[in-house]
Amino acid sequence: MKILNLSKIKRIDETAIYYLRSYFAIAKIRFPVEDINLPINFTIETTPMGTTNLTLSFDRNIQYPLLPLKKQLTQYIKEVDSEGKLPC
Repeated sequence: MKILNLSKIKRIDETAIYYLRSYFAIAKIRFPVEDINLPINFTIETTPMGTTNLTLSFDRNIQYPLLPLKKQLTQYIKEVDSEGKLPC
């Protein structure tokens, strides 16, 4: 499994709470058999100590083990965020 990219990234919850950011995106994922486009929602919370917590949810069921998928997606999203490629 490989995360190819995130597309159609859209910030969905613009509030006055500056340490919470919620997004919707389409994750393109390559599995051994096929490539799929998976709609996801995720929230990035910055703690007072400067670390980030990421909450991830899927919009549909997927026929693949969820723990490795969530781990890969979380890592990919944190990399994209650290590069500044997510909408503010």
